[in-house]
Amino acid sequence: MAKFALLIGISQYAEALNPLPAAERDVRAMQRILENPDMGKFDQVDSLINPDLLMMQRKIDTLFSERTKDDLVVLFFSGHGIKDDRGRLYFSTPITCKRENGELEKSTAVSASTIHDFMKSSCCKRQVVILDCCFSGAFKEGMIAKDDGSIDIRSQLGGEGTVVLTSSTATQYSFESKDSDLSIYTRYLVEGVETGAADRDHDGFISVDELHEYAEQKVRESAPAMKPEMHIFFKQGYKILLAKAPVTDPKLRYRIEADRFASRGEISPTGRYTLDILRERLNLSLEETDAVEADVLRPYQEYKKSIQRYQEAYEHELIKANQAGILVSELTHTELAHLQKILGLRDEDIKLIEDEVLTRHDTSKIKEGQQKDLAEAYTQALRTIQDNNWTKAVQILQEIVLQQPAYRDAVDRLAEARRQQELTRLGAELEQSYVEQNWTEIIRLLEAIQRIDPLYRNTKSQLTLARQQQKLASFYDRARQFYEARQWQRVIDEFAKIHAINKTFPDPGGLWASALQRLRQEGQGQRQQRLSKLYDQGQRHVARKEWRQALAIFKEIEGIDPNHQDVKFQLTQLHRKLQSTQGSFLLFLGLVLIEWIAVYVVASWSINPLSLQHREQIYLFAGGIGGFLNGLFISLALPQRYSHEIRRSILRIVMFGVMGGFIGACFWFFLQQTKDQSITQSSLQLPAILSALLGCATLLTLKTGFRNIRF
Repeated sequence: MAKFALLIGISQYAEALNPLPAAERDVRAMQRILENPDMGKFDQVDSLINPDLLMMQRKIDTLFSERTKDDLVVLFFSGHGIKDDRGRLYFSTPITCKRENGELEKSTAVSASTIHDFMKSSCCKRQVVILDCCFSGAFKEGMIAKDDGSIDIRSQLGGEGTVVLTSSTATQYSFESKDSDLSIYTRYLVEGVETGAADRDHDGFISVDELHEYAEQKVRESAPAMKPEMHIFFKQGYKILLAKAPVTDPKLRYRIEADRFASRGEISPTGRYTLDILRERLNLSLEETDAVEADVLRPYQEYKKSIQRYQEAYEHELIKANQAGILVSELTHTELAHLQKILGLRDEDIKLIEDEVLTRHDTSKIKEGQQKDLAEAYTQALRTIQDNNWTKAVQILQEIVLQQPAYRDAVDRLAEARRQQELTRLGAELEQSYVEQNWTEIIRLLEAIQRIDPLYRNTKSQLTLARQQQKLASFYDRARQFYEARQWQRVIDEFAKIHAINKTFPDPGGLWASALQRLRQEGQGQRQQRLSKLYDQGQRHVARKEWRQALAIFKEIEGIDPNHQDVKFQLTQLHRKLQSTQGSFLLFLGLVLIEWIAVYVVASWSINPLSLQHREQIYLFAGGIGGFLNGLFISLALPQRYSHEIRRSILRIVMFGVMGGFIGACFWFFLQQTKDQSITQSSLQLPAILSALLGCATLLTLKTGFRNIRF
């Protein structure tokens, strides 16, 4: 599996299109994080800055065509996205222009359908397309806009194994940040990877959906009118891992907590207390934590600055119109609407600003007495709303509604203020629950907040993380119970479940390390006990001269612990014993062969001078000689403890001699019944062979178990 990326930035355009200086910087920033071995670790990252149309198409074709099924392909585009009169999407090039009738000249841009064909023909099943561009308003004034306000991403770029990220919807602007060199969406994509803050589940990896979720949250805080979107064409639950996150970085841990307690550009009092404790525990300096907090709070502060800029512009135009005794012109309203888009402000933001300014500057048109007081109270309520003082706003608006229910939009603003007041109350309780790590209460509060406002303080991701933490906490509680019950393996099993979800989950009690140590100690005790048991068993086999069984036991001991007692010496001795026994056994077989030959020769010598009447004596003689020799050889081949007494050895020899004679007689009787009455040399071979077989059988019997026989 390999990772490839193509980054395209178009910053210079023909006269018909506005230049985008940030596009080139967007490409450089994305290239930096994707090539970094500690972040993206991509195998190949190609960048194109202001390429011609043919080069752009060729590079995109190469990106998708030369890949395997398991590769990861990323296509990033920063520039103008344009729709034609039929709603089809095109990506601009430096030569993109319009016709005299104001329509797009399609041959000067790369169509989304062309790119889609490249993607569908690719063997790669993990494709990510990131578009930091808007899809309308790209051309300067004078172009006829034929835009239905929508783009069908599924039909134009979708397909199996594809994820498409867009910085804005069809009717929105994607714009450069005034306080950054990068476009807003790209800026937070890069920040999410570089800081590791986009690692929502803290598993050490940043997936595409996690990165988009982080960037979306930050974009909406700084420019609420922008609505980044993600279109996933995967099976549910599948994730594409894009980069690594520095899970051990203390600054990342601090950033995560700061982001949790940040609300509308400020850190709550409870959050400040918690962060101060965390800073001390992480050994971070004030300069480091201040820098982290500045990054976390900057999006909303930029939003507040945008509010202030629009308010100043609107108030300036209103004052100028009032001084001239005229209304604000239609041209001024158009310019203000353009400023609203550039600043990324919503219509509700604009209405709040204009109402507050109009209230301050139109009091002369309101009736004296009660109406003047209502206007002042309404102005004060708007100011408290801008300051997020919802409790005070509710009090003022309630008084206004009681005096004059139909006054302006006081009823609607009261409902919104109450809604925000409830959200603020739940948020404060949520912060306290985070401090107490009460995950059940945290989930309850987040669910309540989500019912009121699903986008409040990134509730969705917080709820997912809280449920995960509750699950982890339950595993940890079970591990603690098993630890108290001294069930060390169960403790380790519970921690395996924890580490499968979050490898950095804290263990303040040190249960996991302690359980591992205890289990290791118990294992060593059981191991020593087993070794001692095996050693005793091996010694018993040695005492009984069962060399093979003893050798197997001592080899097992060596496999467990090669240095246990004198196991190496015992193995050496056993190998020698086995070699000696094998030599004795081979010697015995040789002696049996000699014995057979001797019997055959002796019997042959005895035939000629003897008559047929003495054939039974010949058979008994041959059997007796065979039995006697077998007894002698077996006695010599047996272990020493069977032959240390002469009396027993003689008794054994006599016994085998008698058995040999008996077998010879039996064999003679058999021949007398079945054969001719004559005796030949070939017939004498049979008792000799039979007596030899008797010797072999006796020896094998003694070798395989009957060694305690006493004669």
